[in-house]
Amino acid sequence: MMTLIALCALCLQDPPQRDKPRPQDPEARERAAKDLEKRAMELREQIDSLPKESTIREEKSVLLKRTEAEIQRLRTPVQPPQPPEPPRGPEGGDRRRPNPPLSAEERDRLVQSEEELNVRIEKNPKDAAAYWTRGETRQRLGNAEGAAGDFQKARQMDPEFRGRNVPMPPRRGPEGVPMPDGPLRTVENPDEIRAWLKENEAGTFKRMMRAQDEGRRPEVMQILSEAEPRMRQMIDMKEHDPKGYERVKEMHRLDAESLELAERARRTEAPDERERLAKQLAETLGKLFDLREENRVLDVAQLKKRVESLEKELSNRKANKEKIIDQRRRELLGAKGEFDW
Repeated sequence: MMTLIALCALCLQDPPQRDKPRPQDPEARERAAKDLEKRAMELREQIDSLPKESTIREEKSVLLKRTEAEIQRLRTPVQPPQPPEPPRGPEGGDRRRPNPPLSAEERDRLVQSEEELNVRIEKNPKDAAAYWTRGETRQRLGNAEGAAGDFQKARQMDPEFRGRNVPMPPRRGPEGVPMPDGPLRTVENPDEIRAWLKENEAGTFKRMMRAQDEGRRPEVMQILSEAEPRMRQMIDMKEHDPKGYERVKEMHRLDAESLELAERARRTEAPDERERLAKQLAETLGKLFDLREENRVLDVAQLKKRVESLEKELSNRKANKEKIIDQRRRELLGAKGEFDW
């Protein structure tokens, strides 16, 4: 009878408090852990002496588990305090932390976009929007001097661009993906841009869908906002230069195909399949190279025409020097003339 009463009294004792703060002194923690080990040994002996179907045995088992958990907690090293966060700049990152470089896919796309804008400007040297877009493209490629010149020309040609601030190079997230620094620019027609990307830039479309599936909305909006001017440029090219449009569209298709073939070749473990894909990749790259060279030949031809036109204009201005000066004098006095000062 006395033994049963003693067991009941032990059951009513308070279990170890797991939320109780641990002593910071390692020696004090070890002393507390050893005291609990003695208690755990007593509990095991009591459990062994009780019948298996006893409710008291079950309660003792729960108490033993709590005691063992407390021992483990006491013997877990105390983590040192973490150092403070580094100072953050306005973009949310370390003040001097460099941004990752452009991805290979994005660099190729930007280079191709710059080439297309070169052709557009050669056809219409007074296209201020093309100069501004090329300035943005060159800035992202790291050509700060070329970008500054394009921004200046756009502002000189069109008053609309005089009030615009020069865009800052974008922050970059994982894999070189550009990330917005401020509020996201809303896109008026996202469905139209998605459909255009799916048809014309399969690689960009896949990257956008992957970001969308993973819940990275800022990256999705950034891809859409960057694709919109390219879409407008292609629509304009389709209207004014159908052959150039088909050529650029085929270049986009071959570029996407080469990326897909390379990815499949890297993933496969079969040597024969890898060799077949590598051969197919070489053929695709050969076609893409020929188209890019054809574009460059056309660029050179446009440049030659432009140089000839400028030389002719220069000769004409030299021959009409006195007239131009007199016209400018009269313009300053309020009259109009036939020559551009």
